[in-house]
Amino acid sequence: MAAPLTYIIVHHTGGTHSSPLADTSHHTFELINAFHKEKWQFKSTLGYYIGYHYFINKDGRMQQGKADTEHGAHTIGYNNQIGVCLAGNFDLSYPTQAQVDTLRSFLKRKTAEYSIPIEKIVPHRTFAQKTCYGQNLSDTWASTLLERAEVSTQQERADMIVYKQANNPKLYIAVGTVLLPIDTTFNAYAHDLGHATIIELTDQEFSKFHLARSLHITQRT
Repeated sequence: MAAPLTYIIVHHTGGTHSSPLADTSHHTFELINAFHKEKWQFKSTLGYYIGYHYFINKDGRMQQGKADTEHGAHTIGYNNQIGVCLAGNFDLSYPTQAQVDTLRSFLKRKTAEYSIPIEKIVPHRTFAQKTCYGQNLSDTWASTLLERAEVSTQQERADMIVYKQANNPKLYIAVGTVLLPIDTTFNAYAHDLGHATIIELTDQEFSKFHLARSLHITQRT
């Protein structure tokens, strides 16, 4: 009898043994499948050898390697839980927007299908001495994608995201419409705000602005 699905464990392809910061965003489902076939010879009922249940390519295309209830080969002690891997080394860079969009939709679907709590969407490093899914992404990065989707559905928005630069009395503000969950920090989403304009404000100028929602103001180091 299959164990209940209570976790979704998110991975990245990461670096290589010879170069931990190598760019692996070009890695594909087919490449990983061939590597795992040679390594494990562990064939799924879907006919693949890849250890992840799902794989998201750089272009956002998702491919399934195992049935959800099959044992994977992605997280020691938790291979009976859903494992999804994104192509890329997020110690070095960030997921593409296409990958983010695909992952968000996938998480929304699977958490609803199996009643998995948002807090049970975790990076691989939760259960291993690794950086996976990458040092550039916080432990809650993946789970917050789902919270952001909920915020978007409810049409809640933050028109401005503010942070205070460490050891600098000047205030900066990102101007634009950005969908974020309540109490998030600017730093957690700095890489998602490429469309926003960063301007420098004095304290007096800042006092004229109004935040559409209450957000956590944090120091940027």
